[in-house]
Amino acid sequence: MSDHGDKLEITLLGPLALTAPGGDVLTPKGAKTQGLFALLACSPGYSRSRVWLQEKLWSDRGRPQAAASLRQALIEARKALGPLEAILQTTRTTVQLDTSRVWIDLEEPDAGDRAKSAEFFEGCRIRDPEFRAWMDVKRAELSGAAPARVTPAALGRSILIRRDRPVAGPDGLLASMFLDTVEKTLTEATSMQIVHAEAARSNPMLSLSAEAFLDSGQGGLRAALEEGEFQRSVWGGTVSFTFGGTDFADNPELLKLAHDVYENVTATLIRRNQAETASFDATLRAQMAIRKLFTFNPEEQAEADQLFLQAFERDPRGSYLAWRVMLRVIRQVEQHDGIDIGMPEEIDEFAARALELEPSNSMVLAAASNAAMLVRDDFLAARELAERSVRANPANPFSWDCLGISHLMEGRSESAHRLQLRARHIGQSSPFKHWWDMGCCLTATVTGRFEEARQYAEAAAALVPDFRPPLRYLTAIYANERRTDDAYRVMRRLNTAEPRFSLDRMVNDPDYPAAALKRSTLASKELLQILR
Repeated sequence: MSDHGDKLEITLLGPLALTAPGGDVLTPKGAKTQGLFALLACSPGYSRSRVWLQEKLWSDRGRPQAAASLRQALIEARKALGPLEAILQTTRTTVQLDTSRVWIDLEEPDAGDRAKSAEFFEGCRIRDPEFRAWMDVKRAELSGAAPARVTPAALGRSILIRRDRPVAGPDGLLASMFLDTVEKTLTEATSMQIVHAEAARSNPMLSLSAEAFLDSGQGGLRAALEEGEFQRSVWGGTVSFTFGGTDFADNPELLKLAHDVYENVTATLIRRNQAETASFDATLRAQMAIRKLFTFNPEEQAEADQLFLQAFERDPRGSYLAWRVMLRVIRQVEQHDGIDIGMPEEIDEFAARALELEPSNSMVLAAASNAAMLVRDDFLAARELAERSVRANPANPFSWDCLGISHLMEGRSESAHRLQLRARHIGQSSPFKHWWDMGCCLTATVTGRFEEARQYAEAAAALVPDFRPPLRYLTAIYANERRTDDAYRVMRRLNTAEPRFSLDRMVNDPDYPAAALKRSTLASKELLQILR
């Protein structure tokens, strides 16, 4: 008979065991199903996303196969629980245990003392490297030892910045400045190890080289990425430009090329991870999460938040918290329904903590700027943070984007438009081009460039079906152009993506997220008359 009332007992010290209130042993036979209970019992609120569980138990399988394996494990888990199966609760995205109906030995006051003589999950037969890494951390925590940290180099996440053939004079200085800018971006956004010189035993994943020339104010620069010890060509890019000085922030072509390098490095990281069975480290989790964030699909964004959290747990960097700020700002401003991850207090908390951890990181500064602007309406602080972000890394298009939005909020519409155009130019090869397109749509709308605004909104809407802002603006722009059939077509798409949408809300609700429309002449009572 159980000593804990009508609760299911989960014992994790020693061999894993599940015991019913009446004393019956309900421990499932399958190793992965046992691992599922261990993972849930050690999680906050006894809850985890399906994606997180799949990556811990089936990291060597593709997403569809891992999802199918999790479903099979859940079937076995329910069968083992029998009449207590309701304790295991699932949704399309999460799995959890009913917190009111389980007792877990690790939560007892004497768990630390008992852990000295009983091993956590003794006899575990799971060989998945992600699960073993998680279990090693748990065992180290319980024993009081610090787990070994896996370095980027150990995972093959290193890049050689080739400076082994320095060129004297302005050409060499320009190439060196370019490589410095790329290195700054990679250091901010990833945990890759930067190697500056050829080492006899080094085998970097990637190597980057750059060559520049200057002649009578005209210049050119070529950058190349190569992979592995055989230096297989991965990517190359060339720009030509008029060069009047040495300030990178004044040369959008060089900034764009530097950002192109970053995009191709991260794309290579993701490609290699999908092709191999190596551990999924913090950088890769964050890069996958960023791509999910900008799908603007609520379920994908919920998965992105979990991936950012996992990245931070593995490597507590401010940049990962900054992306969680960005996600919450987007969801709060866009008034997404569903999972509540947009509380202003949480946004401020994450932004403050991110600034403590990485006060000079341009992405952290950009996220803090957005938090100040869109959560606290502190436009002065927002602009100062945005300016610091641009100074920290002018090759980051998010820096220019948040500076442009801060100018827009201060009523400096023309300068806001110029800044948004620069953000779009630098980030035009990014998978998130629709974000920069929409930024330009906002500023073009406020400055009365309605045809230009329509072109940007059409481009953004074509790339990402779940992105609501371009649909809102296209509705008003098409109506203004008396293209009512197109306006109604876009409204139908918007009603599907945003069931609470109405023209009356867009025109009259002060909290509806269409501020640039309302500052222009587009969102007016005339719009209601045209489309009534």
